[in-house]
Amino acid sequence: MQSFKELFLTQGSQEWLDARKEHVTATEVAHIYTGETSIYTAVMEKRGLKKVKDLSAVPAVREGTYKESLIRAEIEKRLPQLLDEDESFLPQPCCESIEEPFFMASLDGYSKRCGIIVEIKNIYSGSDSNWQALLEKGLEAPIPKRFGYKFQCQWQLLVTGAKMVMLCFHHSNDPFEIDPKNIRIFKIYPDPEIQAELKKIAYEVKDIMLNNKTVEPGPGDTVVIEPTQDVQKLINIYRKYEGEYNQLSERLSEINSVRSKVKDLLEQELLSDKITRVSNDSFTLTRTYREGSIDWKRMLADKVISEEVLSSYKRAGTATTRLTLK
Repeated sequence: MQSFKELFLTQGSQEWLDARKEHVTATEVAHIYTGETSIYTAVMEKRGLKKVKDLSAVPAVREGTYKESLIRAEIEKRLPQLLDEDESFLPQPCCESIEEPFFMASLDGYSKRCGIIVEIKNIYSGSDSNWQALLEKGLEAPIPKRFGYKFQCQWQLLVTGAKMVMLCFHHSNDPFEIDPKNIRIFKIYPDPEIQAELKKIAYEVKDIMLNNKTVEPGPGDTVVIEPTQDVQKLINIYRKYEGEYNQLSERLSEINSVRSKVKDLLEQELLSDKITRVSNDSFTLTRTYREGSIDWKRMLADKVISEEVLSSYKRAGTATTRLTLK
C-alpha cells in the first residue's frame, strides 16, 4: 500500500509546473543542498519574480527527454517483477507527502508491487568523458555529484516512503537509440541523516513561502529588483540605441567584408613577390612583411639557447596589405 498522495498531473504540463510552485521538489532540494542553486533563487522562481530557465532546447536535455521512455522500457523488460499483474508499464506518479503536503516528488517510474522507485538519467551522446567518469567514480563523478542525484533520490524516498531507488544511468553515442549494454544501476536506500538535512532546507523554503518572508540573496545570486521609474527610463533609452547599434554593426560587418574582398582582388592583380608597393594619383597599395618573434619560452623549456638554432624557434611571420586612398 502506497504511503503518499498521488497528484494526478501530467509531468511537463502547465498544471504540473503550477503545482511545483506550491511545493518543494526533489530537484530543487537536491540542487540547494549541493549549491547548484540557492534558496533565494528557488523562492524567487516560485513567487514568479524570476523566470525559470527553459532548458528544453538544450541538446542534452532534449535527448534525455526523448530517451527516457526507451530506457524505462528496457528496465521493464529486464525486471518484469517490478510490474503488477495488471500493469504493462511502470507508472510515473507525481507524489505529495502525506506527512508534509508541501513536499513533492515526480517519479520516472514506481513499482507498487516492490515499493521501488526507478530514477532515469541519460548521459548525453556527445559526452563520452562523463560516461567514463561515471564508470570510474560512480556517484562521485562530476555530473551526478554536481546535480546531487543521490540527494534527489533521498528526497523521493522521504516523500514516498519507498524501500529503495534504482538510479539508472544510460549512455549511447546515437542520439536517437539506446544501448542496452550501457545501463548502470545504483541502489539508493533511505539515509535518515541526509533526509533530515534535506527536510531542514525544505522547511526553510516553506516558512519563507507561506509567511511571505523576505529572503536575502547569497554572494552568487542574481538579485531580482523592482526598477524605479528613473532606472526603467534609462533601460528604455539603452534598448532604443541597442537596437540601432546592432543594425549598424551588421551593416558595418557587411561593409568590412566587401572592403576586404576588394583589397584581396587588388593585391592579386597588382602585387607580386617582387612588387610590394604600387601607387598613382588616387591610391597607394602596400604589402608589408613582419618577421615572426623568437619563442624564448620554448627555447628555455628545451634548454637550448644559441644563435645557431635561433631560426628554428622563430614564429611564422605575417604579411599585411594596406590600401590608402588619396
